[in-house]
Amino acid sequence: MIFSYWDDQKLAEIQSLGVPMVSISNDHPIVPPLFAICGTDDVVVGRMAAEDLLERGFRHFAFYG
Repeated sequence: MIFSYWDDQKLAEIQSLGVPMVSISNDHPIVPPLFAICGTDDVVVGRMAAEDLLERGFRHFAFYG
């Protein structure tokens, strides 16, 4: 199961399924040994997005996440 929701109750529910788990969240207060983590490099992602928008002629843009 691939998931990005970080909540103790949801995590317990997912773990109870007994299936392999991969988290794609960047926020991990604790990294349990029960699942893998696939994170992103936010700086690289931001740079790629900005370069794409600039190449398309946009000069004023912002991100709110």
